Amino acid sequence: MQTVIFDLDGTLAETSGDLLAAANFCFAQMGHPELLTWPEDAATALRGGRAMLTLGLTRLGKFDQAVIDEFYPVLLQAYGASINRFTTFYPGA
Repeated sequence: MQTVIFDLDGTLAETSGDLLAAANFCFAQMGHPELLTWPEDAATALRGGRAMLTLGLTRLGKFDQAVIDEFYPVLLQAYGASINRFTTFYPGA
Protein backbone atom coordinates (compact mmCIF):
# COMPACT_ATOMS: atom_id res chain seq x y z
CA MET A 1 0.00 0.00 0.00
CA GLN A 2 1.26 3.46 -0.87
CA THR A 3 0.22 6.72 0.70
CA VAL A 4 -0.18 9.94 -1.18
CA ILE A 5 -0.41 13.20 0.73
CA PHE A 6 -1.63 16.24 -1.12
CA ASP A 7 -1.92 19.72 0.33
CA LEU A 8 -5.04 21.44 -1.03
CA ASP A 9 -4.44 24.61 0.97
CA GLY A 10 -3.66 27.30 -1.59
CA THR A 11 -2.97 24.76 -4.34
CA LEU A 12 -6.41 23.58 -5.45
CA ALA A 13 -8.50 25.48 -2.95
CA GLU A 14 -8.69 29.15 -1.94
CA THR A 15 -8.58 28.78 1.85
CA SER A 16 -7.54 32.27 2.89
CA GLY A 17 -11.09 33.30 3.84
CA ASP A 18 -11.35 30.57 6.47
CA LEU A 19 -7.85 31.29 7.72
CA LEU A 20 -8.63 34.99 8.09
CA ALA A 21 -11.89 34.17 9.88
CA ALA A 22 -9.96 32.05 12.38
CA ALA A 23 -7.53 34.91 13.03
CA ASN A 24 -10.41 37.35 13.45
CA PHE A 25 -11.99 34.92 15.94
CA CYS A 26 -8.79 35.21 17.98
CA PHE A 27 -8.87 38.99 17.82
CA ALA A 28 -12.48 38.93 19.03
CA GLN A 29 -11.42 36.74 21.95
CA MET A 30 -8.82 39.40 22.76
CA GLY A 31 -11.52 42.09 22.72
CA HIS A 32 -10.61 43.57 19.34
CA PRO A 33 -12.69 44.04 16.17
CA GLU A 34 -12.01 42.12 12.98
CA LEU A 35 -8.57 43.24 11.90
CA LEU A 36 -7.98 41.22 8.74
CA THR A 37 -10.03 41.35 5.55
CA TRP A 38 -10.31 39.35 2.37
CA PRO A 39 -8.94 39.78 -0.25
CA GLU A 40 -6.56 42.44 1.09
CA ASP A 41 -4.91 40.10 3.59
CA ALA A 42 -5.18 36.83 1.65
CA ALA A 43 -1.43 36.64 1.00
CA THR A 44 -0.71 36.94 4.72
CA ALA A 45 -3.22 34.17 5.44
CA LEU A 46 -1.29 31.82 3.20
CA ARG A 47 1.90 32.57 5.18
CA GLY A 48 0.33 31.01 8.26
CA GLY A 49 -1.41 31.62 11.53
CA ARG A 50 1.45 33.34 13.28
CA ALA A 51 1.81 35.76 10.36
CA MET A 52 -1.88 36.68 10.60
CA LEU A 53 -1.74 37.21 14.36
CA THR A 54 1.41 39.29 13.95
CA LEU A 55 -0.16 41.48 11.28
CA GLY A 56 -3.32 42.13 13.27
CA LEU A 57 -1.54 42.96 16.50
CA THR A 58 0.96 45.14 14.64
CA ARG A 59 -1.91 47.10 13.10
CA LEU A 60 -3.12 47.79 16.63
CA GLY A 61 0.36 48.75 17.77
CA LYS A 62 0.16 45.85 20.24
CA PHE A 63 2.62 43.28 18.88
CA ASP A 64 3.43 40.81 21.64
CA GLN A 65 5.07 37.46 20.90
CA ALA A 66 3.63 35.95 24.09
CA VAL A 67 0.09 36.80 22.91
CA ILE A 68 0.82 35.24 19.52
CA ASP A 69 2.11 32.09 21.21
CA GLU A 70 -0.97 31.98 23.46
CA PHE A 71 -3.50 32.42 20.66
CA TYR A 72 -1.86 30.30 17.96
CA PRO A 73 -3.48 27.08 19.29
CA VAL A 74 -6.80 28.95 19.53
CA LEU A 75 -6.46 29.94 15.87
CA LEU A 76 -5.76 26.33 14.85
CA GLN A 77 -8.80 25.11 16.76
CA ALA A 78 -11.02 27.83 15.26
CA TYR A 79 -9.77 27.01 11.76
CA GLY A 80 -10.40 23.30 12.27
CA ALA A 81 -13.93 23.96 13.52
CA SER A 82 -14.86 26.11 10.49
CA ILE A 83 -12.53 24.86 7.80
CA ASN A 84 -15.01 25.10 4.92
CA ARG A 85 -17.15 28.19 5.50
CA PHE A 86 -15.41 30.35 2.90
CA THR A 87 -13.12 27.88 1.10
CA THR A 88 -13.71 27.42 -2.61
CA PHE A 89 -11.94 25.36 -5.24
CA TYR A 90 -10.02 27.17 -7.94
CA PRO A 91 -11.51 26.86 -11.44
CA GLY A 92 -10.56 23.55 -13.00
CA ALA A 93 -9.58 21.97 -9.68
